[in-house]
Amino acid sequence: MAGQGSCECGQPEVVDRWFRALDQRRVRIGLHEWLLQVTGIYTDQDDVWIQIADGAAPGGSFLLRVSARTPVDHALQVLGQRLHANAPAHPTIVTATVSSASTRDDRTQLAAHH
Repeated sequence: MAGQGSCECGQPEVVDRWFRALDQRRVRIGLHEWLLQVTGIYTDQDDVWIQIADGAAPGGSFLLRVSARTPVDHALQVLGQRLHANAPAHPTIVTATVSSASTRDDRTQLAAHH
């Protein structure tokens, strides 16, 4: 699959899921519409690092850090809020992970840090 990075921890299904969910997806961030282009994915235990470029405007890119359990919709929501609020210099790292405690109970605990 073009644009897909390595998966060092035996989680090809996680890499594939994130690639299919994000690559070539249009996302509005403030007044700008990004055409997400996944240029690489790397997994390290529960962390998934996704390098994303703006296919519609050369030069824009960021690194998205999620966990294997992070819902795609949550990651996109955090991404839109973080990039819009910060007017980032590139590259920016955006973190949208799901706490490991959420696997122990029924409550969803989401963390979003920059």
